[in-house]
Amino acid sequence: MLRPSTKNYYYLWGKLAALDAPGEWFRANDGALYRWLPNNGNSSQHTIEAKRRLWAFDLRGRSHMTLDGLHIFGATIRTDTQSHYLVLQNLEVRFPWHVQKVPTLFWTSGTPGIDLRGNDNVLRDSLLAYSAGRMVSVSGLRNLVSNNVMFDASYVAGDVAVNGQAWRQINPGGTDSNNFRQNTVFNTGRIAVQADPGLNITYNDLYNSHLQIADLGTIYTWGTDGKNAQTAYNWVHDNWAELDLSLNYFGGHGIYLDDDSYNYLIYRNIVWNTTSPGILPLASTAR
Repeated sequence: MLRPSTKNYYYLWGKLAALDAPGEWFRANDGALYRWLPNNGNSSQHTIEAKRRLWAFDLRGRSHMTLDGLHIFGATIRTDTQSHYLVLQNLEVRFPWHVQKVPTLFWTSGTPGIDLRGNDNVLRDSLLAYSAGRMVSVSGLRNLVSNNVMFDASYVAGDVAVNGQAWRQINPGGTDSNNFRQNTVFNTGRIAVQADPGLNITYNDLYNSHLQIADLGTIYTWGTDGKNAQTAYNWVHDNWAELDLSLNYFGGHGIYLDDDSYNYLIYRNIVWNTTSPGILPLASTAR
């Protein structure tokens, strides 16, 4: 994407002439919507909906609240640094965020699916699916993301599926660490979990990552002080990044601590079926 060359993959969009298969649609500048329904269906026999709002719930400045058992479609939940002691549980969130193309700064991919920015918040026992960018962003202190299923995240490959450092909030680690624990994450366009400062990544099943890129790792970081964060007891497998060094496609690792990353504890993970070595600690102080 950054250095076009022979044999690179590429995509074309923004032309009505490209609408040539079931399941595709095109919106013209005059607002007209063209669509080819799956199974060649008739539009008059279906309900066609469009996103109306970014936020289903705005919890900025709110504390000691619980959202339980809700289905959210085409919207998400907003918090800020003053949102504390929230419990989000038994949710089903689908299509929280969509973009039609990767932004110029490709890591700037818009609104996360669930954005936890305060302290002592919990996201658990939920299903999160279909986000063009980040599915979960967790910053602040002592937050827990546990026992969730997440899939088809970052499907345009412009961001990671799960991020542990948002809005320039750097977790100090130790007793204030955030925890990403006992989750299942699969089918990601890019990285599954970014190993950010003070984010303990434990007991997760992470697989089918790198469906659209050819480098980095299922768990990955670069140039980061991990604050002694732990990555342990995870299953990390089936990283499909293409390996072709003649094209600078470096393949995908399971756990990859890239240059200038340090103060991480990596142990008792099981890594298999990756196109490059399963664990690659380029960092000098990783253990």
